Amino acid sequence: MGARNSKAAQTQPVRTQSVEDVVLEPRPQQKTIDYKDTIEFVPPFNEGQVVKVNGAIITIAARLPYYDDSPAYRVHVKLLGAKMPDSAEKELSDLVMGKKVKLRNTHYEGGFLIADVYCGHIHLNEWLEDQYVDL
Repeated sequence: MGARNSKAAQTQPVRTQSVEDVVLEPRPQQKTIDYKDTIEFVPPFNEGQVVKVNGAIITIAARLPYYDDSPAYRVHVKLLGAKMPDSAEKELSDLVMGKKVKLRNTHYEGGFLIADVYCGHIHLNEWLEDQYVDL
């Protein structure tokens, strides 16, 4: 008798729901969000690969650490306290482009992630200061 039940279960048609059958309920109306009720989003990673250099702002790409198939996100990082002439951009780019950097002391300010940035053993913020101390 057990064989009959399993055979019957195998031959019964499987019922599926079509998109037309699904009724979507509207979401309850949400309260308007005020700026003062929000907090800055700080990406949950502290390292990434440099994909662009624009003055003292580098763009890094990184994947979320807790997802195996995370897309690569890009974040614009301003080097904390860094001042440099436009002519120094090529030197900085040559030093970091395509390399992995680590971010420390991160916070948001003016729409940028501000950080101490390390490329290997080089603290880029201090490196820029040492290179262009007369600014």
